[in-house]
Amino acid sequence: MNNSDIILKVSKLSKNYDSFSLKNIDMCVKKGKITGFVGINGAGKTTVIKSIAGLVIPSNGNIELFGEVVNKSNESLLKNRMAFVLDGSYYYPDLTLNQMKKVVASAYSNWDEEIFKKYIKKFNLPLNKKIKTLSKGMKLQYSIALALSHHAELIVMDEPTSGLDPLVRIELMEIMKNLASNGISILFSSHITHDIEEVADDIAFIHDGEIVFQKDIQTIKNSYFTVEGNLSHLNQENEKLFLNIRKQSDIFIGIYHGVKSDISLALLCSKIESAKIEDIMFGIICGNKK
Repeated sequence: MNNSDIILKVSKLSKNYDSFSLKNIDMCVKKGKITGFVGINGAGKTTVIKSIAGLVIPSNGNIELFGEVVNKSNESLLKNRMAFVLDGSYYYPDLTLNQMKKVVASAYSNWDEEIFKKYIKKFNLPLNKKIKTLSKGMKLQYSIALALSHHAELIVMDEPTSGLDPLVRIELMEIMKNLASNGISILFSSHITHDIEEVADDIAFIHDGEIVFQKDIQTIKNSYFTVEGNLSHLNQENEKLFLNIRKQSDIFIGIYHGVKSDISLALLCSKIESAKIEDIMFGIICGNKK
């Protein structure tokens, strides 16, 4: 992969708190790709994203945007080319949506009022209403409208689908896929793993402040499997093949990482299929294996 293909690169990022630490985080987002960022609550996703946004100062490590290490002299210029959709409100609650838009628009050289109006209409948002009167879902829709209105080359989203009704979530998935097809890069953090699987080109999995893996979605599908079989076929030795096993009556369901044909030969299994991200996370965390 060319260095020019990497839009966002996080290298050896660390942040120390009294009860939690990020530990040497390495991850990247490629041009025109959607990177899903997954992990249980408290794993460190939001701390990484806030570090990228400049809302948290890392203890160590570098963040590169568009091939340049971010520092005080270039931060403003580089971040003019990106947008953030963060979980929670970072707006002035007593301003109307239109007033807040004027504040945000003044910070970007490429602000496009027509695009903003298009998304305001799509989401049916009331520009004359104060931000504090909006529901959580409407605030997120407003954040998305702002993020998409200044021709950002990279969009970083923290839990953008949380609180949205199913129809708007589906619309957002389509918006993200269309943006990526037009060369825009997206880092998409969510606890809704179904949404991640729907749109992501690759997935970075963080647990307890460490990146467990970052792999493209096809590699994940070809190397992690949910295996179902007869409990009588299990023994002390072949149980070690699995990241995690659940036993139900006379069957077992296990999460396996490796070559599909190997597990087929080792056990007489009734079903082997690509594992869902949620099951992989559960298997790794509960099985204490990587």
